[in-house]
Amino acid sequence: MEDMKKSVIHYIGYYYLEKNDYNYSKCHEEIRNLLIHKVEVEDGDCVVVKITTERPGVIIGQYGKDIDALTQYLCDRLGKPFKIRLIEKKDLQWLYPIDCNDYFSDDDAYCDFDEDDFDF
Repeated sequence: MEDMKKSVIHYIGYYYLEKNDYNYSKCHEEIRNLLIHKVEVEDGDCVVVKITTERPGVIIGQYGKDIDALTQYLCDRLGKPFKIRLIEKKDLQWLYPIDCNDYFSDDDAYCDFDEDDFDF
């Protein structure tokens, strides 16, 4: 199982390297833009690859051509049928209001101000 996961991750990286004509800097930039957080592999008759990412649309590509090409690439290289499932990791932390008391201790004076400190 762990060998299959390593092989899948290896071939995903190699797919993007071939896609970028073996230009390592372009490949590195494209993989970084995918924002992949986790890859899980379930081995069986059909290998299921679960990719957790913040940008599933980038992996899918226009009209689904990139995800189809990646799936076909993995099938050709590993000789098994593959299904790729994308899981969107939603980072909604920016929606929450920031309480400065969460970031500073009580003895810090950053949040201790009065209305008199400002000229209105």
